[in-house]
Amino acid sequence: MFLQLTITGRHIEITEAIRAYVEKRAEKLRKYSNGLFDVHVIMEVEKKGQSVEITVNGAGCSLNSKETTADMYESIDKAIAKMESQIKKH
Repeated sequence: MFLQLTITGRHIEITEAIRAYVEKRAEKLRKYSNGLFDVHVIMEVEKKGQSVEITVNGAGCSLNSKETTADMYESIDKAIAKMESQIKKH
């Protein structure tokens, strides 16, 4: 898959369903870099919503995307889409 995929939860328990969803969605990023990077996903529940921050390190660069919505799964989708766009540009 990746060199390393780390999923961290702040004020939220990372269930197997959420972990599996993140892993499935993060697979989209793999096709751009042949898996030669580390991915760190931080999920956090805040007063204003549920946020997901993704940091990708590798190939001499570090990319970051963050999304906050009312739904964790929607935040994951939007953050992955942002990251995919950044990787394409890089």
